[in-house]
Amino acid sequence: MKAWLKVVLGSVLVIAVLGAAKAHQIMGMMAFAESFPEPSEHVEISQIAESTFRPAVVVGGEVVTPQLVTLRTQEQGVISGDVVPAGAHVEKGQVLLTLAQEEEQAQLEALLADIEIAELNNQRNSTLSKRGVGSQDAQDQARARLRAAKANAAALRARIEKKTVRAPFTGTLGLHRLSPGHFMHGGDEVVTITGDTKELWVDFKVGQGQVQPVEGTQVSITLPGISGEISGQVISATQQLDTMARTRTYRASVINDGRLTSGMYVRVEYQAGNAKPVLSIKSSAVRASAKGMHVFTLVDAEEGADAPYRAKLVPVNIVYHQGDNMLITGPLQQGTTVATDGAFKLSDGKLAHIGGEVSE
Repeated sequence: MKAWLKVVLGSVLVIAVLGAAKAHQIMGMMAFAESFPEPSEHVEISQIAESTFRPAVVVGGEVVTPQLVTLRTQEQGVISGDVVPAGAHVEKGQVLLTLAQEEEQAQLEALLADIEIAELNNQRNSTLSKRGVGSQDAQDQARARLRAAKANAAALRARIEKKTVRAPFTGTLGLHRLSPGHFMHGGDEVVTITGDTKELWVDFKVGQGQVQPVEGTQVSITLPGISGEISGQVISATQQLDTMARTRTYRASVINDGRLTSGMYVRVEYQAGNAKPVLSIKSSAVRASAKGMHVFTLVDAEEGADAPYRAKLVPVNIVYHQGDNMLITGPLQQGTTVATDGAFKLSDGKLAHIGGEVSE
């Protein structure tokens, strides 16, 4: 036999032997791997419940007091007499402070004396005119001087009144630092007064892309960190949108139960559509992936499996996040068992054990 043939046959034999050995090794490894149980995970479960959802618009708002005025002086002068203390409750028309009026009062006394003389002269000229011994011109001048004196007195009384700052309505004063002897210029701020009214306003803005409320729409007012709601209704709105933010400002009227104060930030919510059926599920059951939002339902595993359940990925749509629960839609039914805590460890088709009791 030729040498080269012997070499070829030998090589084939060696390759065959090595191949058989490798195949035996691979089969052994596969058998070894199959001896291990299929991986599984322990999860908590919950059951899907039916619910309803009514679409709503939620925006931020600000509490506004209908009666809120910053009082200012109309004349200049030195404060004379007592000043009502800051934070005091005052009645409508009550004097809050008075500027010195001695000079104006002296001028008024002089004008009153001029009026008295003018009235006497007018009566005298009227009597003479009736007797036919007085001129019409003298009588007209006497009447004019009387009217002028009365007009000057009225103007001076008005100026004196402007030196007295009164409460425009019943309410509570804000803070101030005024005291007798303090000089005030015309237009200086005196104090802010808030009226005693149960009705408050809540102003809020709604974007043009959102459902717009109408006059009479019921709104729910809540305070951040404080439980309970306050009901109100929309009473007015601006006619044009803000060209910068593309929003329209609405005003709702609410009855204050003592929790609201002017300037507060509140949460405003109103309904924006009809109720529709949805499913309620624990938030921990909903997972996100490149395929979108989904949950894992647990179905019975085949006989002989290493765990009683297999996970099945079911896509869902989130409608609303409601506390610890989510409202969803999808191909699911009430009572369907889904994985909650531990669901992040699952994948479609993976075996699962229940690690706790079913919670509704």
